Amino acid sequence: MAIIFVMPILELIILPLAANFEIEHINVCFVDHDHSDISRKFANKVLSSGYFVLTDYKNTYQEALYEVERDEADVVVE
Repeated sequence: MAIIFVMPILELIILPLAANFEIEHINVCFVDHDHSDISRKFANKVLSSGYFVLTDYKNTYQEALYEVERDEADVVVE
């Protein structure tokens, strides 16, 4: 009887504290073909949100994709 009543109550108390669906610390690799002030402002705006972490700036998409394959970056922004 204790399992029937105690376990669901414990799950209702503990699981909401353990489950966190907020995504943070996404490693980003930027490929900037433009090298303009607007593209730098865009990169700074993305990085200032706190959700993204800059891993590197690359010159080509292939170099950035290699960073993803090596698990150094999670996302490539071109």
